[in-house]
Amino acid sequence: MAYTAQKKEQVKELIERYTNEYLERYTQADVIKKAEDAMEDNQSSIAVADAVYDYMYTTNKADIVISTAVKQCIPASVLFLLRQDIIKILN
Repeated sequence: MAYTAQKKEQVKELIERYTNEYLERYTQADVIKKAEDAMEDNQSSIAVADAVYDYMYTTNKADIVISTAVKQCIPASVLFLLRQDIIKILN
């Protein structure tokens, strides 16, 4: 499945919108790179979303209290919403 430049940009903007409040720029860039790599490999929309979700779950997930104090953590509920919205954009 090939993704258009517009779809790739939409995913990037979505990741930025969901993570701006929680992650610092370098961590955010790593997440965007995971999505871009999955899209370049022509993976399905679910596989792209899972690549982002799995990476962030293992490296950045925390509860809401920690995520507001540390700029490298994000609540699990936000991760789930991001995953669902990536799938919507790419379908």
